[in-house]
Amino acid sequence: MVFVEVLVEVVSALAKAIALGVILSIYSGMDPSMDGPDGVQTNHVNGRLEVLTAVLNPENLVVGSHLTNEVKHHAQKSFEADDIIGVLIDEKLGGFANKTFNAVPMNPSTHETWRKKVTEPIIHDYLAPGISKENVTLIFTIIPFYEYNDTTRPNCFAVVVLAMNISSSIIHYTIKGLIPNPPKAEMSEAIVPYLYKTGNITAQGDQHCIYLTVEAGENQMEDRVEMITMQFNASDISPCRKIDGKRNEVQLRKNDVQSLLISEKFGGRPDDPFNVVPMHPSAVRELKTRVEQPIIDYIKSTKDIPDAIVWLNMMLIYSDSLATRPAGFVVRSSIKTGKLFDPMYIPNTGKIINAKKLPLNKNI
Repeated sequence: MVFVEVLVEVVSALAKAIALGVILSIYSGMDPSMDGPDGVQTNHVNGRLEVLTAVLNPENLVVGSHLTNEVKHHAQKSFEADDIIGVLIDEKLGGFANKTFNAVPMNPSTHETWRKKVTEPIIHDYLAPGISKENVTLIFTIIPFYEYNDTTRPNCFAVVVLAMNISSSIIHYTIKGLIPNPPKAEMSEAIVPYLYKTGNITAQGDQHCIYLTVEAGENQMEDRVEMITMQFNASDISPCRKIDGKRNEVQLRKNDVQSLLISEKFGGRPDDPFNVVPMHPSAVRELKTRVEQPIIDYIKSTKDIPDAIVWLNMMLIYSDSLATRPAGFVVRSSIKTGKLFDPMYIPNTGKIINAKKLPLNKNI
C-alpha cells in the first residue's frame, strides 16, 4: 500500500480524534513537496534524500529484506574514509530494500548511535513479543542535512518517531532529536546526539497556525512547544490564534534575547507565550535571512495570485526532555509547486555551525 493510501486509511480511523488527524497532516499532506509514493522528498538535481516519512503499523508490520547490491553501490558513491552503509528504516521495521533513499553513508559511531538510539528502541517498545500492538501507529520522519547544495553525503539527521494510540487518542514523541554524522577523520570526540522522548502532546490552534505542545512535567517548570506549522495565503495573512500556556523567562543564556518563532509578518503573535523563546542573536539573524526573507520575497512576487499558499514548518530541538531553551530549529517551507528552500537546521548558538561541529549534549 502506497504512502498516501496509508495516510487516508489512518486518518479515517482517527476521525474521532481530530488532533491526531491534524498531526498526520503536519507530517505529510500539508506539504506539497512530498512528491514520492513512499512519503519521500528528493532533490531533483542530484537525487539526494531530503525528507522521508513512513507510517508504521506494528500490528500488521511486514518485515522487509536486506538491501540490494544496487542500493549498496549507490550509497558507497558518497562515502568518506571509513564510512559504512547506514540503513535509515531497518528491514525489521519494514524498511525499503530496493530504494536508494533508504541507505546512506554513516561513520561507524553514527551507525551505532542510529542502531541503539533509534532502531532498537522502536523494536523494543513496539514490536517485541508481549508488547500490545493494537491501535498503535508510528509516524517515522527523517530529515538529512548536507554541508553544501551539491553534497550527497548527509552530515546530520533530524529524526522523529511520533507514537499514537488510536483508541485513547494519546500522542507522544517516542524519539525526537538530532544525530550528527561527521566524517570519521573530522571527529575529535565521540558523537553525542540530542535525542529524547516527551510526554503527551497537545495540538492547539486552527487551520492557519498549529502548535504541538507538551505540558509541564514533574521536573519541568513550564509547557514547551515542540513544533509549529503554518499554512497561509500570500495575499491574505491572518494573525495566529493566541495559545495559553505556562511560559516563564527561564533558561536564558548570556546574550540571549526573547524572540519570535513565527514573525508578525506571517501572523505570529508577540503576546503568544508559545511563539516567544530564548534565542541567541545569531539564530535570530539566521531565521530572518534564511527563512523570513525568502518567504517575504515569494509573497511580494505572488501578491496578486489568490492561491499562492505558503507552508511553513518549524520543529524545535531540545538538549533533553526537560530543557525549555531550544538547542536549535529544523525549518522547512513549501509552496504549491514544491519546496521554497532546502530543509535546514539552525543551531541556537553563538555561531553558525555545521553538523560536524554540533555542540555536544553531555547529558545523554
